[in-house]
Amino acid sequence: MRIKHFLLTGVAATMLFPAVATAQRGGESVVLSGVEFSVDTLFHAKVGPGTTQTSLLVTSKEDANMQLRVFYTTTDLSTPAVSVEALIAQDKLSGGATVSSMATSHSTAEKSYFAGINTNF
Repeated sequence: MRIKHFLLTGVAATMLFPAVATAQRGGESVVLSGVEFSVDTLFHAKVGPGTTQTSLLVTSKEDANMQLRVFYTTTDLSTPAVSVEALIAQDKLSGGATVSSMATSHSTAEKSYFAGINTNF
């Protein structure tokens, strides 16, 4: 199913996440830039030590075609088995790879990478 997406700037996204987290817990709607949105939790599960993943569908109450899928992880960094590390695709600055392929290629018997974000400098 293809849906119409709209982009949020970093500032708007920063304002959206606390509101979405509140709405997810309480089943409420959120208002962003004067537009009211409903929030539906599509997925919420433990994905690793001290880590859960959540997928939300945020839909405008005025225009059902205005939707945003929000994916995020929440990690308890005090969990002994959890650490945060930076990886480079193909172990070189000019390398390129998907987050999932980097997790696979860098995982060993001692370390298992299970979540990540993609950035570009």
